[in-house]
Amino acid sequence: MPLGRTVRGRIFASVCLAVAISLAGAPAAADDAAELKGLLDAKSSSIVTLKTVVQMRIGGRGAGNEQEIESEVAGAMISPEGLVICSNMQLSGPASAVRRMLGGNMPGLNISSDVTSVKVVLGPDDEELDAKILARDEDLDLAWVQVEKPEKSFDAIDLKKSAEAELGERLVGVRRMGKMFDRTPVVALATVVGHLDRPRTLLVPQEELTPLIGLPVFNRTGDLVGIVVTQLPEAGDAAGGANPMTALLSMASSMQEGLTGLILPAAQVLRATERAQAGDGESEKPSEEAAAQ
Repeated sequence: MPLGRTVRGRIFASVCLAVAISLAGAPAAADDAAELKGLLDAKSSSIVTLKTVVQMRIGGRGAGNEQEIESEVAGAMISPEGLVICSNMQLSGPASAVRRMLGGNMPGLNISSDVTSVKVVLGPDDEELDAKILARDEDLDLAWVQVEKPEKSFDAIDLKKSAEAELGERLVGVRRMGKMFDRTPVVALATVVGHLDRPRTLLVPQEELTPLIGLPVFNRTGDLVGIVVTQLPEAGDAAGGANPMTALLSMASSMQEGLTGLILPAAQVLRATERAQAGDGESEKPSEEAAAQ
């Protein structure tokens, strides 16, 4: 049976509406692409790679086991004079996390680590700049690394050019892929879905931000919102008393959320950085004991 004029008119109107919506969305998509490319171009030169060597010793009663661990850690240049910020846990190695979570709850086991070498790699270049650890803040999961004898001015993230993020706001991070992929810079998107007051002020992203740990995230206009950090529970925060296995199990949920990345607001990052530069941060120690006998 042929369609009536009214039905044909409704179908035609629906098709026109769909086409109009599609065409209206095209400029928006193009704007988003241009916006992301602009952020990538503006921020990628400040994203660096830290090549580290960590001497780790695991031992108990009797002979211990020593091994040297080489790794690459993401960081961001935050001053033209060569100051880099990164994640303390990633820089210090696994002993830092073990010490924080277990404290002295592992009798007979001693785990320690020393960061014996840090070098800063700019962009995809293989040129390595000698650096030293200036300070660390275990609670905030921040560390500061200073290029030694910088011979030029570096592109840097301005910690003072910052903004607060609202619930539901989309944020943009920039990271570098590994050496195999020529350390190519790419963007990562995150949406703020919550605000925490404990253990400190933190923003909760909807997405898992593990690849961005130690790196900055920005709003759509390029203002710094914060640094992605890990947050691990301390030994005294866990239920289970002196039983280490029970304590570990009680930490599982917090670890899962804390290890995938939370956002430390820019204002806290700035204050911590000023303390580190003034010499009031936690200085690099010769050895970081994870659990003492």
